[in-house]
Amino acid sequence: GTSLDSQLEACLKKAHEVGYDVPKEFIILETYSGLTLDRPKLPQLRQWVRDKQAEAVIAYTLDRISRDPVHFIILQEELEKAGVELMLVTETIDSSDLGKLITYIKGYAAKLEAEKIRERTMRGIRERIKAGKMPSGRRARLYGYTYLPGKGVGEGVRYVNEPEAKWVKQIFHWLVNEGLGIDRITYKLRELGIPTPSGKGLWYASEVWKIIRNPAYIGETYVFTQTYGEPKTRLSKGTKTKKTGLIRKPREEWVELPGATPPIIDKDLF
Repeated sequence: GTSLDSQLEACLKKAHEVGYDVPKEFIILETYSGLTLDRPKLPQLRQWVRDKQAEAVIAYTLDRISRDPVHFIILQEELEKAGVELMLVTETIDSSDLGKLITYIKGYAAKLEAEKIRERTMRGIRERIKAGKMPSGRRARLYGYTYLPGKGVGEGVRYVNEPEAKWVKQIFHWLVNEGLGIDRITYKLRELGIPTPSGKGLWYASEVWKIIRNPAYIGETYVFTQTYGEPKTRLSKGTKTKKTGLIRKPREEWVELPGATPPIIDKDLF
């Protein structure tokens, strides 16, 4: 594949060749799955089209617009209705009936490939779990621990990060033994200048809340706790309501991964 930067460069070159200027605010870079219309930045593009703010939409490949052929046709018809030209860097789009059929077939092939990639990824994750190792990535990282990536002995698990673990223990002490609320704990962490989980900015109540609610701190690590579906409420407060989103599975469907996270907090304190 090619990087987002190189794809952007190719799209801007294409725009220049056909005589279009592209203001920075009309550039969309997105790594979200092309298998759904429920993508963070796609609504903005569709709104620009409806508001007649765009004369053309330029993408690197067909699957950058959508990997689902039905969704691609929906978007293509929206553009045609608004009089907006759709151009791809890697190929020419034929708007005839035959061209649309060929585009549909290409889109179907792209969707199949995406499904194969997803299946291979999930198969790899399941194999790691069988070996007692956490799925790698952002979710493996947790305040109070250092995650050691890899597939070898002693890798793919968390280890206690003593400087951070000290403050995890302090948070629980303030909560349980001193009876402080989430907001007060948050302000104490700020007052003391304790580095945040990200190492940047200020502590927020949501970060403290995540710590006191996470069973990993008593040595219980779970995977496959979330899936995509129609949520009653969003896990992230700022997310707009859509038909699908990230939701928690019922507790009985979670899979425990023993030994992946050493405890920092006693169960009685948690």
